[in-house]
Amino acid sequence: MKANLVKRVVGVARGQIVCVIEGVRPELSTEINNVVHSEEKQGRYVFVGGIVWQPNDLLAPGFPDFMFMHLRNLSAKHKYMTDEELFLNLA
Repeated sequence: MKANLVKRVVGVARGQIVCVIEGVRPELSTEINNVVHSEEKQGRYVFVGGIVWQPNDLLAPGFPDFMFMHLRNLSAKHKYMTDEELFLNLA
């Protein structure tokens, strides 16, 4: 999967999903949309917009079913996955 196709960002702590942002829009990083933009980030994407789901939203309609689940096959780096890959790696 490529960065320009991302629609969801998942935050993981100690292998567990702790935050989900649905409906993000990828944009190339610039000084306008990324306060920490630098020449090194030229050509990279930032993800803007979307609906943020955090643990406190547990009772809200539409809360992601996979929140709090563990993910297999993770490393310390970011990783782009399709929905199919995400759901296959849920533990």
